[in-house]
Amino acid sequence: VNASFLERGERFDQIYDEFEKQTGGEGGIKTIRKMLDFHLVKLEFKKGRFVKGFGQAYDIENGNVAHVGASGNPHKFPHKH
Repeated sequence: VNASFLERGERFDQIYDEFEKQTGGEGGIKTIRKMLDFHLVKLEFKKGRFVKGFGQAYDIENGNVAHVGASGNPHKFPHKH
């Protein structure tokens, strides 16, 4: 993993604007933006696996992300709700 701090400027503002939009500005997001000791960190993954949850695993290699496992429902009988 490569990690680097994103300097405050146009790109920082674009990313933070999107972050505020996605979160609705809740939870102090607007306040944190003004704090000069808050930084955005850019992470570049070279190789690894990201597991978000059941059936949501992804292999990462050289910037490419690929879903791990079969597609569709792995169960013979779907769940009834």
